[in-house]
Amino acid sequence: MARNRKHQPAAVRLGPFLKALMLCAFIAVCGVGYVWQKNQLHDLSRRKALMERRLWYLRVLNSQQAGHLMKLQSPRALETRVRELGLGLREAHPTQIVRLIGAPAALSDPAPGDTRGQYARDGNLSPQ
Repeated sequence: MARNRKHQPAAVRLGPFLKALMLCAFIAVCGVGYVWQKNQLHDLSRRKALMERRLWYLRVLNSQQAGHLMKLQSPRALETRVRELGLGLREAHPTQIVRLIGAPAALSDPAPGDTRGQYARDGNLSPQ
């Protein structure tokens, strides 16, 4: 004889309901996780683009500053600045130039007759 559902225990009737509830909860959690992940990806891509723009700006600024530094270090600019400030500097006499032993050749031996960038204060250094 067939049993009536009415006479089944409550635990047996609650099983399919809990399965459906768990399935819906799983789908909801997966959906929220998917949306959160997409939001994170969007935020990271926006931050990456911002950082790339900043890097580009800093590289341009760096190249401009390097060009400006090269201009300031040029012998002509240094001579002009010495005259502007009135420091009383003049070209060094060859006897006033001290050569360091062990210095690289590029620093210790300038080209003959090349005295650019070598200045001495009026009479303060004695020849050695």
